[in-house]
Amino acid sequence: MKNVIKLICTLVLVVLFFMYTPIISDGILMGINRCLNIIIPSLFFLMAISDYLTRSGVLNGMKILFRPIAKILGVNESLVPLIILSNIGGYPIGIKLVSKLCDDNIISIKQAHILSMFCFSSGPAFSISAVGICVFRNKKIGIAIFLSILLTNLLVCMVLSRIFKLKTIDASFHSQEKYTMTDAVESASKSLFSMCAVIILFSGLCSLAEYTVLQYTPITNDSLRGLALSLLDVTYLTNIKSVSFRIIPCVVFAISLGGACVWLQNSRLCSKKIHLCAVFAGRVVISLFSAAIYVVIFSFSCREILADAEQNVRLIVNIDNFIPSICLIIMIFLLFSKKRLAFQKKV
Repeated sequence: MKNVIKLICTLVLVVLFFMYTPIISDGILMGINRCLNIIIPSLFFLMAISDYLTRSGVLNGMKILFRPIAKILGVNESLVPLIILSNIGGYPIGIKLVSKLCDDNIISIKQAHILSMFCFSSGPAFSISAVGICVFRNKKIGIAIFLSILLTNLLVCMVLSRIFKLKTIDASFHSQEKYTMTDAVESASKSLFSMCAVIILFSGLCSLAEYTVLQYTPITNDSLRGLALSLLDVTYLTNIKSVSFRIIPCVVFAISLGGACVWLQNSRLCSKKIHLCAVFAGRVVISLFSAAIYVVIFSFSCREILADAEQNVRLIVNIDNFIPSICLIIMIFLLFSKKRLAFQKKV
């Protein structure tokens, strides 16, 4: 029965593709643009660094530095680097690191589910640069969005760690002595390429949904459409043109949750032992708390943000600048070519 449903869905998508080829093509081009200008520049460096730090065993020698933070969070100091990297590195890093610990039998399945709920964030690069500066034209709004999600994750960590006794976990990563930065770059580039492919696919689906489904709904506002489509692909938030500051709590919720595209990537990266449905359900609740925390911070501490955002209409970064990303892609290509030649010489 499942195969029949998959076949029907595939045939429907094929028919829709031929009916709306120009629309889907435009969506794919927008997806490529977002990958080149947002995803690759914001995630590649941190993905490579986090992979190297965990696999080379460098983090294992830094436990003592994290003891003060560990006492506040109520976790073992070995978990602090994982929590930090997960919250600043971007969506896939948290689930990838937690899955590695689970597959290595360092943590239990239950502990993996708990960690996955708060080791999940878009990171400051997406919240501040892509959304705060490029959409709302104000860095402070992006910072407030990121801090709302970060504070919620830390509060959830402080509560759950004391309930489920995460302080007893010694999450030392298994180190590989010969693991180099070159290996980390190769691993990060493979993960990032796969991630970008999924984003491009969902960009086409979002464009298809916008012109086939949303046009028959009462949702005509550009901001509301962007929010609705961000449930499929969270990077679609960067397409919002007419900004209404009343939607910021909804933007916080969308970024904190991630969207279907992010969770599809998580399903590929996560351990088979982890049930993503349970993690997703917990993440929905946490995302609601993130939006609530933003409302509290925005109402009492960040009232000047609105005035600053209305006056600051200067675009600080050029989102259509392809040069850095193209250089990065060329570097990755040269790296693969070099490693392939070295392998052929050995053979």
